Amino acid sequence: MLVLSWNVQGVGKPCMFNVLKSQIQQYKPDLVFLCETKQISWQFENMKRALGFSNGIGVSRKGLSGGLALLWKEDVIVSLRSYSMTHIDAFVSGLNIPPWRFIGFYGNPDSGLRVHSWNLLKKLCFAIEGSWLCCGDFNQILRHFEKKGGKEAPSYLMNNFRETVEICNLKEIRVEGSTYTWCNKQEKHLVFERLDRGFCNSQWEDLFPITVEKHLQRWGYDHCPILIEFAVTVEGLDCGKKKQNTRFHFGVAWKMEEECRKIIERSWDILCVDNNLNLLAKKSSRCRRALDKWNKEKKDALINRDIKVRKQLLKDLSSATDEKV
Repeated sequence: MLVLSWNVQGVGKPCMFNVLKSQIQQYKPDLVFLCETKQISWQFENMKRALGFSNGIGVSRKGLSGGLALLWKEDVIVSLRSYSMTHIDAFVSGLNIPPWRFIGFYGNPDSGLRVHSWNLLKKLCFAIEGSWLCCGDFNQILRHFEKKGGKEAPSYLMNNFRETVEICNLKEIRVEGSTYTWCNKQEKHLVFERLDRGFCNSQWEDLFPITVEKHLQRWGYDHCPILIEFAVTVEGLDCGKKKQNTRFHFGVAWKMEEECRKIIERSWDILCVDNNLNLLAKKSSRCRRALDKWNKEKKDALINRDIKVRKQLLKDLSSATDEKV
């Protein structure tokens, strides 16, 4: 199962929306939590449908900032418990999915008011029984090494966060990817921090022992998405989802490809001993499978090639920037 969490800083921007949609199409998360959507209720409904979700909860912005969203797939059951401008609290379950609790959290960006965020987090955690996962943008680092560049973070702010983590018995999740999840994007005074993260409790570790937090690429934005992946099992068996068969569609542009003509000829020339109707059905099916395979290989080799090159270039630039700080 996959949970995607991202501070999108205004999902109404076409460029951000397109990147978000691309991430959802690539990783296919079961649950998506968004901070700083900067949307109101009717905008959230449009966004939800445009991203391909039929289920979701939106918290409207206040003024021109804020706004939260929680989206989930049809085979996931979500029961809302509470919400505010800085959190969404819900039960999650479904077919072959053991029930667990989810908290999407957004720490107050004003350091002077962040103590109210920690009080809310304590209140939420104390009310939880069973396994739970908490993730989002906490707007605070836990340790000095989670910041690179700029002035040293005030110790008292980190101490307040660490104290909350200890009181709530929060467990850190194993991380893959860059340590930092946020960048100020100021070329002359670059600062990197780990503001986005996920926590769980000991019951979660017992239920989902294999849990990983992946820090994805920022793609030019301040925050990077975090993807929390965990294996859902029932009685020791993986509850994977069977891939649904899609209808076959012949591409008109294929007629211009010489390889397409050869595939059809090879598929049709194979001898079959059967009556005419069965022979036609078998050759049609064989031809369809061959064209499907060829089309997929062609897309992987040609259409996706430029995307992979550009993603690698962005990754190299991001790594080079990190090293210069």
